Amino acid sequence: MFGFLRRWWSRDHQRQIFAYFDGTATRRADPMVAGRVLEESCPDYEDRLRVLAHEVPADLAAAMAGTPVAADMKQKKADAVTALVKAADAMFGLRPLDGAAGLTEAERLLVLFRFLAFLQQLAASARPFSISPPRASPSIPLDSPTAPSSASGPVASE
Repeated sequence: MFGFLRRWWSRDHQRQIFAYFDGTATRRADPMVAGRVLEESCPDYEDRLRVLAHEVPADLAAAMAGTPVAADMKQKKADAVTALVKAADAMFGLRPLDGAAGLTEAERLLVLFRFLAFLQQLAASARPFSISPPRASPSIPLDSPTAPSSASGPVASE
């Protein structure tokens, strides 16, 4: 009986701790604390991630080359990288590469991206029924005689 309980506990109740390499060793971080530090150090991180994810079609990029718009977009991406790297440094105590230890800017950004993917996995596993699709339709069937906006309850008679 205790073997069953041990297997059940280890399978369903594993600790959800984020692990990452800081340039010298593998470290672990509490996701709640790291998330809170992310919100405090870079409250607009979602907007900055959108800036990095935005891709301009090649033909449009070629047409905009050398224009002030292209320079502005390039600067916004650079600012987004800088802000997100600083947030990763604050969240996980990361340091820039100094020859013997530390991480490159790209590696520090990758730690943040892996953390965000880890959070998405946690959110997906926390859903009560992971096989159920999200609700995208009204709960009233389309062939229902009652309109969704109709009031229910007793009807006053004259």
